[in-house]
Amino acid sequence: MKKRMLSLIVVMAVIICTIPFMPLPQAEAKSNASALTALTYKTGTYTTLKSLTLYTKAGGSTSARVSVAKNKAVKVTSVSGHYGKVTVNKKSGWIDLTYAYNTANTVDIPSRLNMLRKKFPDGKYWNREKASVNNADGYTDTPCKSKHTDKRDNYFDGTCQCHGFALKLGYDLFGIHASYWQRHYDLSKVVVGDLIRYRSCHTVMVTGVFKDYFTVADCNYGYDCDITWDRRMQKSFFSPLGSGTFDGIYHCQINTTNKTQTLTTTVTPNVQDCLAILKQSDDVVYYAYGVMSGGKTTFTFKVPTGTYQQMIIASENCDDYVINKFVLGKSKLPTSISLTLYGDVNSDGRVNNNDVTQLLHYLAGWNVSVNKKSSDVNKDGAINGKDVTAIKQYVKGWSGTLGNSSYYTGEDDDWY
Repeated sequence: MKKRMLSLIVVMAVIICTIPFMPLPQAEAKSNASALTALTYKTGTYTTLKSLTLYTKAGGSTSARVSVAKNKAVKVTSVSGHYGKVTVNKKSGWIDLTYAYNTANTVDIPSRLNMLRKKFPDGKYWNREKASVNNADGYTDTPCKSKHTDKRDNYFDGTCQCHGFALKLGYDLFGIHASYWQRHYDLSKVVVGDLIRYRSCHTVMVTGVFKDYFTVADCNYGYDCDITWDRRMQKSFFSPLGSGTFDGIYHCQINTTNKTQTLTTTVTPNVQDCLAILKQSDDVVYYAYGVMSGGKTTFTFKVPTGTYQQMIIASENCDDYVINKFVLGKSKLPTSISLTLYGDVNSDGRVNNNDVTQLLHYLAGWNVSVNKKSSDVNKDGAINGKDVTAIKQYVKGWSGTLGNSSYYTGEDDDWY
């Protein structure tokens, strides 16, 4: 019996050894790292952001046993990758330029943000949920599991989740480790590219600055390692700043270029909840929130020149408006668009009980006017009690359809 068992074990061992090797689950991790063009470090005067080691060769392999003090201005005479050659205390060597800044350098922020949108796609996850190794330049299609531990997260500069991801975005944007950027607490001085750490709990990168709000990019806002781009957050939400260890506004101390054009589209009648979208690709999308005034709504975009596939203005019950491919700088965005806000019977830009009353009076033969296109909310070519019922259901928060779009207003999604 023992001999038979031994023979079986040997046979099983042979079978196992001859099974083709199956790769480990790190295949789950994906990377669009090639979407980001490498930054070119230039010669010139740099200021160190921390005490740096002077190396005998570019690449940081061997120390020259000399340190370069923090906040010291040094002249970089040649560059190899992200290492710069300097002379300190009559000794020449190389320092890591990702821990220094040169105010003569410039970064085209809009273009690099577009690249980062492709590198870390909206709706994906910055984790290694099914992988065994850290991959700060990658992402997965798999959300982190409930009550996940840091071992499932990617890391950058020693931190994970939202803070690590923000530091990674900052590094990729400017080529300088964001932990060492200048820090302040004045929200009025925030610019695109800044990082904001608030309430000792979350870190975001600012992608847009507007009158009352910022748009931001971040990770793990939904506690599942999710990557989001251009989510809107009211400025008041960040106050007060300064109570936590890492809290504050991180600002990179180099010049930036802002090669953008401002596009303005006015929509009539005024629309309360519509969102305007400019789409350059599946990964690069710009959003604008309307400003209502004088019976119209104005949407303003600040975008870099380039080819845009379409423009859409939509909300849960607005008509979709699509423009075919156009090239910014050659083609023009329409300056005036007429939308149908289904359910807005009295054309005041809102859908509420006033519209129900107006439509009931109209159907009863009263001498009142209605927006006939907006009133036909089920788009069956007739205005009748079915339309009244649909608007009532919408106002009460039931699920249903107005115009082209399904809605459910029973649960309020709080973006910020």
